[in-house]
Amino acid sequence: MSDTQYYWQERSGEKEPCKKCSTCGHEKPVKEFHRNPQTKDGHSYVCKTCACAATIEWKRKNKEKYAESLRSWKERNRERKRENNRRWARDNPEKIVAQQKLNTAIHSGKIPPATNYGCSICSQTASDYHHWSYDTRHTFCVVPLCRECHTRFHSGTLQILDMKSLAIQ
Repeated sequence: MSDTQYYWQERSGEKEPCKKCSTCGHEKPVKEFHRNPQTKDGHSYVCKTCACAATIEWKRKNKEKYAESLRSWKERNRERKRENNRRWARDNPEKIVAQQKLNTAIHSGKIPPATNYGCSICSQTASDYHHWSYDTRHTFCVVPLCRECHTRFHSGTLQILDMKSLAIQ
């Protein structure tokens, strides 16, 4: 390896190399650091948790720049995006059916749009409904969420322990 200082921790009977994150200062197993061929040891100096938090913060502060880079990527990778969408739809037919039934109910006036509600997490105006279950018995049991909370939930930075209790029936 390199001259980077490694620590060894005993985990489940095996020793594994660890290093210290330059942001949070915690010693973590090397596998919790992104690979980076430009560093001496081949791993980033910042752990994945801190790197993810920094990325989320950058996106929050640079919304226009992020939106432009995302738009540009989608433009350059149009076919790749289509294929990813096709694969997702093929792998998640129950989600497609639930979304279609919910959209039909909203357009026919059986269910009010999410914007009629406040976000179940932060109370801002909701923009999306989140299905807490895709079981056909729960098609219309949805949770109104604002775009930010919905995105945070799906990215794993927001945990909702009892989603069912937040659902509108």
